[in-house]
Order: sequence, then structure tokens, then C-alpha cells
Amino acid sequence: MGNKTDSFVVLLLLFVGFLGLIDSIFNMNGWKFYAEVLVLLGLLFLSILALLLLWNKVSFGYVLSACISFVMLLNLLLFYFVASMDTLLFLALVSTLSVFVLSVMGIGGKEPEVKSKPAPKPKVIKTYTSGKVVSSKSSKYYYLPTSSQAKKISKKNQVWYDSDEDAKKAGKKPHSSVI
Repeated sequence: MGNKTDSFVVLLLLFVGFLGLIDSIFNMNGWKFYAEVLVLLGLLFLSILALLLLWNKVSFGYVLSACISFVMLLNLLLFYFVASMDTLLFLALVSTLSVFVLSVMGIGGKEPEVKSKPAPKPKVIKTYTSGKVVSSKSSKYYYLPTSSQAKKISKKNQVWYDSDEDAKKAGKKPHSSVI
């Protein structure tokens, strides 16, 4: 379920159902005729909306078409019990029941997966505050954060100092790249 063929089949079956409903309505007179015409116009509008939703693969279209076909089934069954059964009314009942079954089957269907490209990883911009120096826990030297020696120190072994003086107070010596 969930392709354009489904919406075409539902369209054809609803068309047959509406033909039977229209035929039955035009055999009425008085206020019943006007009430049924209003119901028919409402169902037509909702059917167009449901078909557009089905065409665009929105699963709510199945829910809406199931509700429409259920109301049409009730209406056609009323005509069946009140009026005599003719071939068009029988075809309308069968096609509307088919729409109802197709719609109920399509309600639990999965939404089509939209393939999207993964978001690009943001670039990490490394900024260093002037004066900061880094050392390894096991080293006696400290380095500038941009130096190749500083980049080799693993994250867990890094010790950061706010200034050269702080590193010297901790017993570290400047590496030849710092001088």
C-alpha cells in the first residue's frame, strides 16, 4: 500500500460508489433530496482531499477515505433497505465496501522513508588564548598549544597552564620551540 496505483484504484471505486449514490439521490424528492445532495457534496469534497493525500503518500489519506467510504456505505445501505435493489446500487455497495477494506488495510502502513543526506560534520575550530601553554604529566617541558610536540600529547595526559610563569612554578621548563 502507499503507491499511486492505490490512489487510482480508490478513485475508480469511489467513482462507482458516487454514481450509485447519485442515482439513488435523484430518485428522491423534497427535503430528503436536498439533505442528500448536501451530504453528497461534503463527501465529494472530502474524497478529493483524501485522494490528494493518497497521491502524495500521506497515510492520513487512508483514514479519511475509510471514514468517507463508511459514511457512503451507511447511506447506500439505507437506500438498499428503503428502495428497491438495482444493479447500480449493488455495484456501488460492492465498490464502496472495497474502498473501505483497502483504506483500513492502508491505515497501518508505514510512511515512505525520505532519504536524506547526513548532515555534514561541523569543523572544529581550534582557538587558543594567548599565554596558555601545555605540558604532559610525565614531561619536564611545556609547549605552545600549536606546536607539533603539544599535538602528540594525549588528552588524558595534558596539563594546561595559564602562563609561562605558572608552568615554571610547577617545575616545568620551556621547550626549545617555546623560546
